[in-house]
Amino acid sequence: MTLGWKINYTHWLRNSRYRLKKTIILITLGLISVVIMNCSDPLVFSVMGDTPRSDEEKIILQEQISMHNKLSQSQFLFHLGDIKSGESPCTENNYELVADYLKQVTV
Repeated sequence: MTLGWKINYTHWLRNSRYRLKKTIILITLGLISVVIMNCSDPLVFSVMGDTPRSDEEKIILQEQISMHNKLSQSQFLFHLGDIKSGESPCTENNYELVADYLKQVTV
């Protein structure tokens, strides 16, 4: 017996991830605003996302981290989004590589 419709799980997953990202961002911004209201000093932070998704972007990310370390006065950094392209496999090596890049950020 069929119900006459089928669920598009890919669409549902993308929307769920989007909602989760949006929720995390809103909660984080809410917490930051509470901290800002209770501090006299400005809160400075950096945000990046959806990188690196290719070998070329890995090189660019390393350059951006180097420039960030030289110029930024950020107290912390958020990475939002993907670290790989949609069609590439989720490998432990990729996560470790990006983690190593992000550990180079001085905040």
